[in-house]
Amino acid sequence: MLPKRFLLKSPAKKAKKERTTSRLEQLKQIYKEAKILDEHLLSELNEQSESSMRRKKIYLYFTQLGKCAYTGKPIDFENCLNRAIPAMLITTLTISTPPLKNQG
Repeated sequence: MLPKRFLLKSPAKKAKKERTTSRLEQLKQIYKEAKILDEHLLSELNEQSESSMRRKKIYLYFTQLGKCAYTGKPIDFENCLNRAIPAMLITTLTISTPPLKNQG
């Protein structure tokens, strides 16, 4: 006995892929719009390549404006590669997480 209905599956149409803005270009744009005037930080950012910005530590360094997440003190760029990511990541997490309200 043959089934009354059957289903044919075909692959979904692929959406046209467009190149998104790179991390480096996004950071440069953010720095420009925020009018960040730290010449040392800007020169370090301008020396970076697209491939170096794929490293999490380097990207976090620039998103935190070169500051330590715990103390707020400036981090030497060469030193940021030797730091633990949790020390750099804590600021990013606290910015994106809303504060808890006291329920008591």
